[in-house]
Amino acid sequence: MRNNSLVTLNGARVVRARLVVPLEGAWWADVEVEGSDASVVAGAVSLEWEGVGTFRGAARRGASFAGTVEARIVGGGGGMPKVLAARHYRRVSARTVANDIATEAGETLDPASDVDVELEHWTREGSHAALALSSLARSLGLAWRMTPAGSLLLKAPTWPDAGLVDLDILNRDSATGRVEVRRWALPGTTVAGERVARATASVGDQGTAMVLEVGDRATLDALIRRAVSHVDYFGTYAATVILQAADGTLELDLEDPRFPDLAGVPIDFGTPGTTAKVPRGTRVGVTWKNGDPAKPRVVSFDAAGGVTELSLGGGLQAVARVGDVVSCTIPPGTPFSGVSPTAGAFESVLLAPVPITGVILTGASKVRA
Repeated sequence: MRNNSLVTLNGARVVRARLVVPLEGAWWADVEVEGSDASVVAGAVSLEWEGVGTFRGAARRGASFAGTVEARIVGGGGGMPKVLAARHYRRVSARTVANDIATEAGETLDPASDVDVELEHWTREGSHAALALSSLARSLGLAWRMTPAGSLLLKAPTWPDAGLVDLDILNRDSATGRVEVRRWALPGTTVAGERVARATASVGDQGTAMVLEVGDRATLDALIRRAVSHVDYFGTYAATVILQAADGTLELDLEDPRFPDLAGVPIDFGTPGTTAKVPRGTRVGVTWKNGDPAKPRVVSFDAAGGVTELSLGGGLQAVARVGDVVSCTIPPGTPFSGVSPTAGAFESVLLAPVPITGVILTGASKVRA
């Protein structure tokens, strides 16, 4: 069963439309507006859909055709495809990072966003604002989406009940998780105990249809799309050391132009208590632990160059190898014995220090240099 509903865009009657609202990301709508005035679908717009709600967004494109104007509307200001410059932060609030992304993309961060978290590091690669925001959201265990009001919200879904009853469900396909309903429900809610991952509304010659994608499959598809956007941080990237700070961390110049210079990056030697002195110009490999932009790590050094000093277990003493010549002193009071041609066997103690040299014959079997 399909019911006709009134849909307008900036007050103009919409004859055909399809609205898609995902669990994460920006909602969008393809609309066909009555008339030939393309200015109706220019700039900021308000899509009024009876029984669905009001959606404020931006017209990405518009064109007149056969007495109607066709347009693509996207949630918010339409700035999420914008490519942002690479940037690195230290000791910063996640709200600052999120607000910078929103502002640079021409969007407005929703004050209800759960981003009051302090970050020791954050690396934003040079990429689309949507990808930069997905990386931040994933690291914080959140999802980002454009609200119907057009603000940018970072918040974990809480899955409240949408309030639909059995009579609101018109048709259900258990194989695909698609449910046709009488009443609208937003992603992030539950219907009949199942999570809504995507909601679609359409209107046209056949009336209005509302379809929800629910269940584990739909939620998994949303999570996969979210994870794929994060893949760059699992790679290892070549970088050059600019300087080493007093705490042993490095400032790095990455060769990949998508990434900014990094500061305060620790070295992951893989053994506890290991430290090193690394000269300027040393080439290293840098990655992000668990693909998290908040956790940059140096994980390798080029064969040429490298560290000038290495300390194991916090030790400060120099280390010698098997075959190295060493000098040492036998201290006074050390007992010794021997045989004299005149007095025969004797025992005594040293009255003064005796310097000697020798060669190291054995060493630890598990450490080599």
